[in-house]
Amino acid sequence: MSRPIWLRLTAAALVLGASFVVVVWALLAALFGSVAVALAVFVAACLMALAVWPVLAGRWARGALVAPQGIAVLAVLGAYVFVALFAAEQVRAGLEERVAHATPNDELAFWTALALGGVLAAVIVAVALPVELTRRVRRLVTGVLAVTGLLGAGATVAIAAAGDPCDGFRFDGSAWRSEDTRERVGEALVRCHTLIGMHRDEVDDLLGGQSSTLGYRSYTLWQGTDAMSFPSYRTLTVTYGDDQRVRSASVGRHHG
Repeated sequence: MSRPIWLRLTAAALVLGASFVVVVWALLAALFGSVAVALAVFVAACLMALAVWPVLAGRWARGALVAPQGIAVLAVLGAYVFVALFAAEQVRAGLEERVAHATPNDELAFWTALALGGVLAAVIVAVALPVELTRRVRRLVTGVLAVTGLLGAGATVAIAAAGDPCDGFRFDGSAWRSEDTRERVGEALVRCHTLIGMHRDEVDDLLGGQSSTLGYRSYTLWQGTDAMSFPSYRTLTVTYGDDQRVRSASVGRHHG
């Protein structure tokens, strides 16, 4: 059964898009990681590109290319399903940790859109494949698309109705002390202006450390290395006024 040209072109674009992302991943792996891993990822990207032929031409290749094409199609579908599941997990974690991290609404909206986009992409590629679709399968595809649309609308409304995430933000000392969540807490402190107006002693009691004669104090949120393997730090900087109360707070990256 022939598929509409718009569907085949859309599916081909999605396949090439997935391949391009994997190629970029391979380049990053070559620059910052293992060359062997980069080579393996690049080969996987080339294999995924083979899935363009059946969705664009509307038929499978013959001979030795049949098996690689099947594997390529499964790889593309798996990649989009993985993206959808990963993004959905980020939405779940963001909502669950909203009190401790004041997860921004735009961040939740981004991950929600990515999750729904992954589902839609997988469905479009699957439907564009040159296989006969029974009435039951067509109904299933229609149902998936309808449910995806409803979930997207519902998630958008829920995020919009959630209000300002800072309204429910509560500083969590254990999250601040943890290396895994310290950066997120620091960002929330700045975003929600939690420290503004607090006395230096209150800040020291909240975040730890000792008072100094300087007009500011920095807290390391993250440390690692940059692209040139030089030390890199992300810090929370709290600036005090003459009255020893917080005048400003910001998060920035430093090298040294």
